[in-house]
This record gives sequence, C-alpha cells and structure tokens, in this order.
Amino acid sequence: MKKSNLFAIILLAVSFVFTFVGCDNPDATTIIPKFTISYITDYGTQPEDKEVSKGYHLTDADLPFLIADDYEFNGWLFDDEPVEAGYEVINNITLIASWTSTKCTITYSTDYGTAPETKKVTKGYKLTDDDLPVLTDQENDKEISGHF
Repeated sequence: MKKSNLFAIILLAVSFVFTFVGCDNPDATTIIPKFTISYITDYGTQPEDKEVSKGYHLTDADLPFLIADDYEFNGWLFDDEPVEAGYEVINNITLIASWTSTKCTITYSTDYGTAPETKKVTKGYKLTDDDLPVLTDQENDKEISGHF
C-alpha cells in the first residue's frame, strides 16, 4: 500500500506543479486575433494581401506608392478617409488606392457646323490654333470664329 500511496502523492504533486506553472503565464493560453490587409488599386501594381495580428500598426511598406499611366496616385483610403503609417489594425481592412486622372477631355459643342471630335490631353496642356478651328455653317452662310 505504501508504494501506491507514494505514487499517488507524486502524481498529485506533479499535477499541482503543472497547474500553477500554467497560471503564472496567462498569455500562454491567449489567442491573438489575425486580420487581413487587402488592397484595391484599379490601376498600377496590386500589392499582396497581408495577414497581421490585432493591434498591428501600418508601416510605410504596407502603404506602397503606386504608379500608373495617365493617373496620379493620391494615397490610400479606408472608409473614404486617408490612411497613413501608424494606423492601428483592429479588424480586416481593405485599403483603396486614390487616383486623379492626369488626362482632360476637350469637347466641342456648336449650334452651327460640325463640331470637331473630342480630344484627350494631359493636364496643363495649352490649346493651339488646331484645337480652336474656324467652323462654318454653309446652310446659313455663317462663319463662327470665336470659342468660349
């Protein structure tokens, strides 16, 4: 009987030690939620989605500068608000690239003659004489030489 009592005491002592060792480290059982940073770009190179832990703060690497033909990159938005490095991730987020077109469209409207075709130009383009043609209305024998 003494051997079985000794074994029971040792088993009880070991269980007791493991129980209290586990209590000394409350983080040992804490599960930290993971969230995904995803991106919508429409233009430029799409960044890879990234999984992060709750409380992660965005870095400059998470907010890459994008380049696309005919567009100027304005930065990243979340819920229509600008996002910068340091933003704390507490849920899944989708960052949306904000762009401004660097192209403008010249459209013509006239009551006489035939309007020229629309033309796409880069912002800052200076109109030339070719962009402001003289229009004629042969039916009413009129020449229109002004543009507004």
